[in-house]
Amino acid sequence: MSLISNKVVPGKEGQVFGTNAKLSKDLEKIRQKILTVPGVNHVTINEHVFPRELKVCTDCLVELKAIEDVVIPLGFHVVPKEAFDF
Repeated sequence: MSLISNKVVPGKEGQVFGTNAKLSKDLEKIRQKILTVPGVNHVTINEHVFPRELKVCTDCLVELKAIEDVVIPLGFHVVPKEAFDF
């Protein structure tokens, strides 16, 4: 496991997460909650794909778990898309 395998790397490329949320209002709640994580500076929602996606951009290394954990109390999950690459 490398230093960046479990972190979001700073920059405009960001990290894409899939989510089980479907409604726009729920996606917006998730976006607002993710923005509270220190280091996260921008979250973009893509409602045109299934499962819905959120692109998280940071200005420093941020642990994936910190982002995942902040969403769980809302009743939803976010999963890094690279977790599904084979």
